[in-house]
Amino acid sequence: MIKIAESKKLSAEKAAPRPVTVTDKPANEELARAGIQITGVSANGNGNPRALESREEILERIEKPALPPASFEPHPLLAEKLSKPMQIPSSKTVHSLDNLTKPAVPAPPKAAPTAPKKYEVDPYRETPQ
Repeated sequence: MIKIAESKKLSAEKAAPRPVTVTDKPANEELARAGIQITGVSANGNGNPRALESREEILERIEKPALPPASFEPHPLLAEKLSKPMQIPSSKTVHSLDNLTKPAVPAPPKAAPTAPKKYEVDPYRETPQ
């Protein structure tokens, strides 16, 4: 038992995780090995990939979006649909006694209920042998 416990302890010490080493390789090389390609244009469009927008710039862009140019024309179908008022077709409902007092249609005759089949032996029990 002692030998088994000692061998487990030694194997645990040997399999201890190694510390992660940081290399001096540029991040682009590491990413390229992983299949990720970095382009030179950033999201803010100024061409500097390292420059990030500040929180205020992002909020300004969200809260006050740029208006389309004055020469902006919507799609012709959209302009046609939005230029007219929308009409929902109406249906007239007749509220009169004639509508309520129509003769009832007789129901088809129901078939006479049949009695359940009678068994000589209970089908859910085993027969003694």
